[in-house]
Amino acid sequence: MATKIFRSNSFFYQVEQREDGTLNLSREYQYRGGEWQPTASKDVPNVGAFINQQGGIDGLLAKCEDIEDISAEVERVNGILRKRRDEVMAAKAARQEERARKIAADYDKIFAGEVTETNADSVYVLLRKLNSENWGGWELPKMTIGYTCNQYDCDGKTATTIKLDSPIIVSDEEGTMFQYGAPVGHLRKYRRIAPENFEWM
Repeated sequence: MATKIFRSNSFFYQVEQREDGTLNLSREYQYRGGEWQPTASKDVPNVGAFINQQGGIDGLLAKCEDIEDISAEVERVNGILRKRRDEVMAAKAARQEERARKIAADYDKIFAGEVTETNADSVYVLLRKLNSENWGGWELPKMTIGYTCNQYDCDGKTATTIKLDSPIIVSDEEGTMFQYGAPVGHLRKYRRIAPENFEWM
């Protein structure tokens, strides 16, 4: 015998119509943690008001589906959700891998020699590369201006700074302290830096 099911964004309801025409509702599954899971309680708070919000008895029944096996339907839906989640995660991983390749390729291009000229492009590429790595594994390249770098956790977001021994000109202004990756409001003593020569990118 088919079971009448009403789906909301948060719950799967089982709906039964009594002989007197009134409805009995129970919450069977709840959406949490990215999947549909059995509810801890099947009770529906303010059930009368809930039915009225759906257009009364006739309105709610019109929105119901006839399903032979609610648990099988939930598993089918969860399978779709898992597949979508896996696809999203795979796409994200692919983007991260491509970004890592781009960062490494830019770094290898700019820092091909034994000593690299210190300018806006080289500082940007260095900071971006260092920011993608844990500071404990850093191997700092030689540049024409001495420098020190540090890495910070800014409310869960990684940021990397550089302090040069002498200034360079970035966007027509001299500076020695730059950062990459810091959210707005963090590391205010350091200027955000972007590449000035886009031909190499």
